[in-house]
Amino acid sequence: MFEFDYTLDASLANAGNRMIKKYMIALYIILPIVISFEYFFNFFKTKDYYQLLLAFLSIFIFFTLIFIVSKIRKNTFNVNNKFLDQKVNIVFSDANISVKTKKEGSFESSKTYEWKLIWKFTQDKSYYFLSMSRIESYIIPKGSCTSANEEEFATFVEKKIRESKA
Repeated sequence: MFEFDYTLDASLANAGNRMIKKYMIALYIILPIVISFEYFFNFFKTKDYYQLLLAFLSIFIFFTLIFIVSKIRKNTFNVNNKFLDQKVNIVFSDANISVKTKKEGSFESSKTYEWKLIWKFTQDKSYYFLSMSRIESYIIPKGSCTSANEEEFATFVEKKIRESKA
């Protein structure tokens, strides 16, 4: 059993943004090149300037679309101020995951998730990212484990997720 206690603050939202940026930068650079590669290839093969125009046009349109989407998604991981300073307690057991949140003078909630509901688990040097779906996630700071050896935590979670999918 692993238990984590921490307080939600704005730095956790920044951690989510860093995780997204890491994968999106590769997408922003590689995808336009892949899409326009065929047009560039055809231009060099046929010397048809129409193909060259299509290549540059496809890159321009794709970068414009990415720019618009990035502006729309800019606030994806912004934490609403009413959720800041809430205390979060997450317990990972063999049977399930229990999450309790509490903000003094405001609200208290409790949720329990079965292992088969976990969509994705990743980590970086400072945080664990536990996603129940594309829109529901928990960002857990490393070093906030209060009950067991945290070095074994990632292995435990990955094992439980594999077992639940089998």
